[in-house]
Amino acid sequence: MTSLSSSDQLSPLAARGRERGHPAVNRPPGRRQPRLRSWHLLLIPLCILLGLWLVAAHRYGPGIVPGPVDVWDRFVSAWKEGIFWPAVGTTALEAALGWGLGCVTGLSLGYALGRWRAVELTVAPYVSASQAMPVLAIAPLLVIWLGFGLEPKVVVAALIVLFPVMTTTMAGIRGIDRSLRDVAVVFGAGFFQTIVFLEAPVAARSIFAGLKIGAVLSVTGAVVGEYVSSDQGLGYLVQFGRFQFDTPLTFVALIALMLLGGLAYAALSTLERLVLRWTE
Repeated sequence: MTSLSSSDQLSPLAARGRERGHPAVNRPPGRRQPRLRSWHLLLIPLCILLGLWLVAAHRYGPGIVPGPVDVWDRFVSAWKEGIFWPAVGTTALEAALGWGLGCVTGLSLGYALGRWRAVELTVAPYVSASQAMPVLAIAPLLVIWLGFGLEPKVVVAALIVLFPVMTTTMAGIRGIDRSLRDVAVVFGAGFFQTIVFLEAPVAARSIFAGLKIGAVLSVTGAVVGEYVSSDQGLGYLVQFGRFQFDTPLTFVALIALMLLGGLAYAALSTLERLVLRWTE
């Protein structure tokens, strides 16, 4: 008996794809089509932004829009002066603590609002109404109440993080099928077992969406707090550069803020993939 060749062993679906000329089926063996990697996709908008930056710098001059070379030179000088990394460390610490506080509060409130209807009817209107107050208006009061130290910046960052984390957690918990909870009850799962083995894995995607948004917004909250009262941090460098007409220093601080937010988002995206791989 003669052995079947690989072409004779195709499944009916693959054979139909070959008849229709599907590229994945007709591709010769041993040859792989080139595939764009994620960092390739990141380079495209980066090149576009860099081109627009160069055009704006050439049009308006270094006093208004400094070019990349001017910003790099100012970054090197700020590094040598010892003002850059302390500013980055201060803002990162404020953002991290604010993100942690906002996440703990937002996850707790979001779970309660999504799990129990009575809590939603009681608390949700007040939480929603509080978001109408601009944080920039609350920040001076926090300075009066908490002083000029680290605390008001952390609280401002936490207030900005709270709402997106709360709403995405509430949506994720509320979207869990009631029958899944009934099955957990039938198998004798307790309150914390239901959270760990059912609700957290099922709502993980929605929860991580809020955590990632909150990580970026925590940097914004830290800068808002630094605008009101601070002698250190990237927000202070932005203010200092503006008052001293040092536009390159302002650009250095703004780019550092963008990188800080991007790194926080990337770190949580990596953690999300690991968690989802474990839960699925």
